[in-house]
Amino acid sequence: MDNIEFYQDDVNNITLEKYGRFDAILCMGILYHIAQNKYLDFLKNLSECTDLLIIDSFIALHQDAYVERDGVRYLGTTWREHDETTTLEQRLKSAHSSLDNAQSFTMTRECLLDYLEKLGFTTVMEAVIPKQPSQPEDRPTLVCRRGSKVSIRVFPEFNYEKDFSSAMDSRGIQGRNVVFWNLPKEGDQKPSFVSLNQNIDPAIRSPRSAATLRVYDHCLDALRASPVNVLELGTREAGSLVLLAKYFPAGNVLGLGVAPLAADAGAALSAEDNKRVKFASGKLADKTFVAGALNSLFGDKAVDIVIDNASHLYKETRDVYEHVFTERLRGGGLYVIEGWGCGYWPKWADGNPDGLHGLPLFIKELVDEVAKVDRTKLYKAERALAVADVQSSTIDHLYIAPGVVVVQKA
Repeated sequence: MDNIEFYQDDVNNITLEKYGRFDAILCMGILYHIAQNKYLDFLKNLSECTDLLIIDSFIALHQDAYVERDGVRYLGTTWREHDETTTLEQRLKSAHSSLDNAQSFTMTRECLLDYLEKLGFTTVMEAVIPKQPSQPEDRPTLVCRRGSKVSIRVFPEFNYEKDFSSAMDSRGIQGRNVVFWNLPKEGDQKPSFVSLNQNIDPAIRSPRSAATLRVYDHCLDALRASPVNVLELGTREAGSLVLLAKYFPAGNVLGLGVAPLAADAGAALSAEDNKRVKFASGKLADKTFVAGALNSLFGDKAVDIVIDNASHLYKETRDVYEHVFTERLRGGGLYVIEGWGCGYWPKWADGNPDGLHGLPLFIKELVDEVAKVDRTKLYKAERALAVADVQSSTIDHLYIAPGVVVVQKA
C-alpha cells in the first residue's frame, strides 16, 4: 500500500509544526497513559491538528488530583503505570503501559468536556452504537467536532457568547452545562481507593479491580476519617492491609488469612501505622482463633467494617458471617462479601449457572432476610413464614454490585 506512512515517535511530540493537519485523528487508548504535567498540552496539540478528534479513553470517576491552566483546575485522578524504581528499559518492556512516566492522569467526564470545548470543539458526542459489551462505564468513546458556534434560544444563559470567565477561579470550573460548586481545596483532596492502590508497591498490591474499589469508595467514604475497626477475612496480599490503613488513617486494621503473607505490610507503613495494623494466619472456621485475633487488636470493642474475601464458597462464607456478623459487628456496621459471582461458574467448587448454589444462593438468603417484615406480616390471614408475629430484619439494607455485596447491620 502506497497511501500509508508510519512514524515511530512519542505522542507528546505531535504538533502542527511537525506533522501538519489531518482530516481526523483517532486517539484510541492513549489519553489515560499521558503524564499529569503533559495532559493539557497533549490535547491542545491534537486540537490544533484536526477538526475531528475521536477519543477512546478511561475517565476519572473520583476527584483526588487536578491539572491547572489559566487559573482553572480540571479535576481527575492519577494512577500508577510503573514502579518509581524501575529503569527506562524495564518500562519500555511493559506492555499496555505508558512510555516512560511512572504515573498517568485522567480527567472527570465533566472537566474533559469543558476543556474540549475551550479547545474549540463545538460538538462532542458519545458513541454508544455499535454496542461494546466489554467496554466499562468509565471508558467512553467521544467524537469531537469543530464547527460553527450557535446560540441556544431556549436557554439563553448557556449561549456561547456569554462571558463565563468571571465565574472561574482557582478552585474549579464553571462549564456551560455543569456547574461545580464544592470542589476540593488543595489541602482537602482525598485519594480514592483506586489511586491509593496504584501507589502501593506492585509486589504486594491488592489485585482488586477498579470497579470493585469504586464500590468501596461509594460505601465507605463517609467513614474514612473515623477511628473504625476494620477486619479483612482472607487476606492474601500485604498491600490489601496497607490500602485499608491508608484509606482509614485513624482506624485499626486486622487481616486474617489461611497462610502467612508472602510480603510484610510493615515495610510499606510508618512505624506509627504499624501499631494499628496486624495480621494473623489460621482457620477462619475456628471461632476461637477468630475471637482471639479480634481481641488482640480491638479488645472487647465491636468491629465496624468486615470484608470477606476468603473462600467465596457458600458454607464457609455463611458460617463465618453468622459468627462475626452476629457476635462482633456493631449495629449499623458494614459487612462486605466479595467474589459472589464465582457461584455462577460451572467449574467453581460449588458453582452452578442456575444461581441456586454457592454464594448466589447466600445472597438470595440475605435478600430474604431484608424482607423479613414482609415475610412475617399477616396478609389475608396468612404469613409467608410460620411465626406468631411480625419479625424485624437483622439487616438495615443491602447493596448489590457486580462481584461485591455490602450488608449494613440493623
